[in-house]
Order: sequence, then C-alpha cells, then structure tokens
Amino acid sequence: MLDDTRFLKRVAHELLVYLREELRRENGNSNGKRDAENIDPRLLTVPQAARMLGRSERGLWHLIQRNQISGVVRHGRSVRLDVRRLEGWIRGATPRRR
Repeated sequence: MLDDTRFLKRVAHELLVYLREELRRENGNSNGKRDAENIDPRLLTVPQAARMLGRSERGLWHLIQRNQISGVVRHGRSVRLDVRRLEGWIRGATPRRR
C-alpha cells in the first residue's frame, strides 16, 4: 500500500511539472511575462530596419547620416529606429516618376 501511495505521488508530481512546462510554452515564461521573442520590438536595429524597408544596411546608414529618415533614436553609440515612425515615413514616401 505504501509503495502505491509513493508511486501515485510521484506520477502526480511528474504530471504537474509537465503541465507547468506546457503552460509556460503556450503563455510565456514563469514570471508571467511574455517571452522576448513573442513581443514585437518598438525599436529596431539598423539591420532589422533595413530588412523591413527592403534596403541595404549601407543605404540605410546613408539616410540616417543625412537625416533623411525619421524615427532615429540614439543612445550613446547605439542607433535604433522607431517602427511606428518608419511606417509613417513609408506612408509619406512618394514613388519616383520615370
């Protein structure tokens, strides 16, 4: 009888651990916060912004240096671009006529 009780407690514990892990995978980490990769960043790095805009990194750096693009956020040596301002910049851009 005692072995059955230990066995059932062990199974219950293993099931609890399994269910907790499954919930964490579905809803986020153990702190109740969503995982960083599930959150869309508000600020993008230059390579990320270049991919979003369909431009080369070098071309984007030229726009940044010439102040021809909005949404640039500088913090020390770090340069980021605000997604919402980039989207507004895209909407405001007019296609070139040939």
